Amino acid sequence: FCSLLIFNYCGMLMVALMPNIHMALTLRSSFFSMVNLFAGFVIPKQKIPNWWIWMYYLSPTSWVLEGLLSSQYGDVDKEIIVFGEK
Repeated sequence: FCSLLIFNYCGMLMVALMPNIHMALTLRSSFFSMVNLFAGFVIPKQKIPNWWIWMYYLSPTSWVLEGLLSSQYGDVDKEIIVFGEK
């Protein structure tokens, strides 16, 4: 719910700051692409470069993803193997 509110208010902020809807849509799509790119499911947290790690912590999607994964797999003692890694 909070993630939905954050993205909703970010969109409203961009519409309020931009002079027209076309610029707001361009800024919105690039902002949301960057936020979701560094959320942890496209690029894992361990693979994000050190100078971009702040974007991971800024992204509301990363907090939602971490909450979902920790609630589902938090008590699992078995090592979870990620596809493509050893």
